Amino acid sequence: MVSGLFARRDPWWEDGQGARRDRTRQRIVGLLAFAMAIGACGLTTAVWLRTVFPILGVAGLGLG
Repeated sequence: MVSGLFARRDPWWEDGQGARRDRTRQRIVGLLAFAMAIGACGLTTAVWLRTVFPILGVAGLGLG
């Protein structure tokens, strides 16, 4: 089942089991790195907004 999914999309399917395993590992590591980057950006934005909104409220801009 899983091998059929990768066989249709992977142009390196004929390169052997080691190449397939390496490509699968690279795909998983890439997805994890992307997810961690999205999470880090979200957390950074949340902390920044939490810091800035009270300051804007004190300034009378009505956001706090």
